[in-house]
Amino acid sequence: MVDQELGFIGTGSLAAFFVEGLSRAGAVYEIMVSPRNTSRAADLVRRFGVGIGENAEIARSCDLVVASVLPGQAAVLSGLPF
Repeated sequence: MVDQELGFIGTGSLAAFFVEGLSRAGAVYEIMVSPRNTSRAADLVRRFGVGIGENAEIARSCDLVVASVLPGQAAVLSGLPF
């Protein structure tokens, strides 16, 4: 049973590391990632069955959101409904 939904805004190395680690540990989360890095997001879908959603959808629908962006990309967080 999935109790919480976990979302990652920014789908780079850090997000991939967390998704893989949580999956290997058997954590029970419904995970959603942003499509920013399309090839990495597609790989996470294939390997771990995560969902893909736009940043605003992740911020709105997930119980816990990890902002996994570089400092120079932080503007993507502006205006999101946290």
